[in-house]
Amino acid sequence: MKKDILFLCQFFYPEYVSSARLPFDLAKALVQAGYTVGAICGYPKEYTYGTNVTAHEEVDCIEIKRLRYLQIERSSFIGKIVNYLSFTSSVLLRLFTLNKYKILIVYSNPPILPLVALLSKALFRNKVIFIGFDIYPEIAYKSNVITNTCTIYKLLSWVSNVTVKYADKVVVLSEDMKDFLLKERMYSKEERISVIPIWATEETNEYTAQKKCEKFIVAYLGNMGICQDMETILNTAELLQKKDVENIEFILAGHGTKLPGIKEMCQEKSLKNVRIYDFLHGDDFIKVLQESDCFVLSLEKDLVGLCLPSKVCTYLQAGRPIIAVMENEFELVKNIKEYKAGFSVLQGEKENLAACIQLLKDSHDECVIMGNNAKRLYEDKYSKSKNIKNFTCLIGQECRGI
Repeated sequence: MKKDILFLCQFFYPEYVSSARLPFDLAKALVQAGYTVGAICGYPKEYTYGTNVTAHEEVDCIEIKRLRYLQIERSSFIGKIVNYLSFTSSVLLRLFTLNKYKILIVYSNPPILPLVALLSKALFRNKVIFIGFDIYPEIAYKSNVITNTCTIYKLLSWVSNVTVKYADKVVVLSEDMKDFLLKERMYSKEERISVIPIWATEETNEYTAQKKCEKFIVAYLGNMGICQDMETILNTAELLQKKDVENIEFILAGHGTKLPGIKEMCQEKSLKNVRIYDFLHGDDFIKVLQESDCFVLSLEKDLVGLCLPSKVCTYLQAGRPIIAVMENEFELVKNIKEYKAGFSVLQGEKENLAACIQLLKDSHDECVIMGNNAKRLYEDKYSKSKNIKNFTCLIGQECRGI
C-alpha cells in the first residue's frame, strides 16, 4: 500500500534556514493530520547546529532520506549550477522510491527538480504539488545572472512551462506571483494556482522583551544576494552619518554574494553607524530582534511577481514597523500600506528612506502603533496556523481525488 506524501526539497530538517524549516513545519502538520509523510532532501553541510546527521532517520514520524551530492561554493554561478544538477541527479537515481507515495510535494529550488516529480507522475501516476518560492527563469534574468537568450534561460523556461502545465496544483506565495504566472505561462489555469504565503519559522513571543540599547536600531536580517538592494540601505546609512544624525544604528545580519562587498563598502566609507554580522540564528537572532526598533526589506528593481522576502513574516510577527525598499506593485507593499504597518520607498531613494527612519525615531507612539499593526497583518495574512491549515485543506482535496 502506498504512503501518502513525499517532500522533495534540497533543504530540510535539521537545517535552520527558512527554505528547510518551512517544508519541515508543513510535514509535521501533515503527520498530525493523519498522513504518512516522507522526505528526500540533501545531506546538510552549512546550516546545522553541529549535530551528527544520519543519511536515513525518522523524526516526528517523518521518514527522512538524505542524499549526498556535490556541494561546492554557492556564491558563484557555476557553483550553483553544479549543486543544482548534482542534487537533482541524486534524486533522479532514486526515482523508483517515488512510486511508494501518492502525492509529491516539490519545491522550486533547485529549479530543475520538478522534472523528477513530473517524470514520476508520468510513470507511477503520483499527484504533484509544486510550491514556487521563486519564479524561474525570470528571477535569474532580472537579477543579471543569465541572459534571456542563453541555453540555460531557455531550459528553465521550458521546465517552468511544463511544471505549470502538468502539476496538479501550483502554490505561490503572493497574488502578484499568481498574476505573473497567469500572464506569462501559456498553460497556466487559475483554478490550479493557489496563493498560500509563507510564515515565520521562529517562535517570536519573546521578542517583546525590554529593549536595552539606547540607540534607534534599524535591522536588516536575511539574504544579501543578487536580488537584494543593499546599496540603498548603505547609502542611507552614509547620508545619515554625513548629516551627523545621532543614535541611529543599522544592523545587517545574514549571508549572500553581496556580503563581502558590503563589508568592503563600510570600510571604504568609514561607516560607524553600521554593524555587520554573519548569518544569525537561535539566541543571537532573538537578541537582535529584541533590540531592533524597525526592520528594512529590500529587493532590486523589476522583481514584482517573482519572489517574496522570507524574513518579512518574522518582521511582522515581531511587532515592529517595516520599511520596504520595493516597488508599489508588490502585494506585500500594498498590505503594509493598507494596515499602516510601515512605509515603502523605491530603490535608490536614500533621502526618503532616511526620512522614514527619522520619523520613526522621533515618534515613539507612531512606532508602537505601526508595530502593533504589523503584528495584526501577520495574524490576518501570514500566520503559521492559518497558512498550514490552508495547505492541509489543499492536500486533503488532492487526496480525495486519488
